[in-house]
Amino acid sequence: QPAPRARAPAVSEQLWVRTAEDTRVCTTLVAAGDATEIVEPSGHVAPDEVSALRDALEARRFGGLLVAGSLPPGVPGSFYARCVATLAPRAKVLVDAVAGLEEIVAEARSAGAVLCLKLNARELLGVAGDALDAAAADT
Repeated sequence: QPAPRARAPAVSEQLWVRTAEDTRVCTTLVAAGDATEIVEPSGHVAPDEVSALRDALEARRFGGLLVAGSLPPGVPGSFYARCVATLAPRAKVLVDAVAGLEEIVAEARSAGAVLCLKLNARELLGVAGDALDAAAADT
């Protein structure tokens, strides 16, 4: 098994939860203005691993939070929204995800958080329920 990556000195150890299974790697290939993403599947996250991270977040008050990407197997769809609910009032939340977006927005509003969404055209159309095909979203 490879050695764990070194962490920056300012990173709190309390916010890292090791999982028994590997997390995924996303690779983006860019050539001639086109990008192709290769997204590996993620391993399953056990309920006690999810709880450990949630407990670590709830034990502290943060002024900001980034929630990004799809949730791996084993993590409930409400996880991001529950994380947002733990924030201090007027915290900043950057969302780069579409899974559970309505619930995340509701929790951010309830917490009085400042919300910033980072969605691409395809994601925005999907959230809006627009039937445009993927090719049309890219133009």
